[in-house]
Amino acid sequence: MHKLINWFVHNTVSSNLLMIILIAGGLLALPRTHQEEFPTLNVDAVRVGVPYLGAAPAEVESAVCVRVEEAIEGTEGIDKISSNASEGFCSVIIELVAGVDKTKVANDIKSKVDAIDSFPEETERPVTAEISIIATVLQIAISGPADERTLKLIGQRVRDDIAALPGVSQVALQFARPY
Repeated sequence: MHKLINWFVHNTVSSNLLMIILIAGGLLALPRTHQEEFPTLNVDAVRVGVPYLGAAPAEVESAVCVRVEEAIEGTEGIDKISSNASEGFCSVIIELVAGVDKTKVANDIKSKVDAIDSFPEETERPVTAEISIIATVLQIAISGPADERTLKLIGQRVRDDIAALPGVSQVALQFARPY
């Protein structure tokens, strides 16, 4: 190593020429490099969400989550099913077997969930979607001495203002109850 350093110190023209070649090679390769600031990562999972307005978590679990789990149980391509019941909402995450056709399994799940006719009347239409992970750049929490409806309207205006900014590709309003 010592000899190599000595050679570059005594042969400055060769050192500079090598540096120019390396920089030029990097600049030539740059346009061919695929770059994304916030790439979307696809995971093998599907999410089913069912709003059940005004229901307590225990009621959501027994009236909605269990029925969704039973309906999709045994569907080909499913590895694991986990559900979460919260106030007024049921969320079911279905992890898929690696290598299956995610769109086909998602359509099968959607068909089975849409066929459930024993949901309570207060439930809204189930939403089935493939999960994709997008890096969160910014989260804004809105709170104040106003009712939830007003706070949600303010959140929607802020969301629309941010979405109108140049360079913003996706904005979502989260954790707001449906009204």
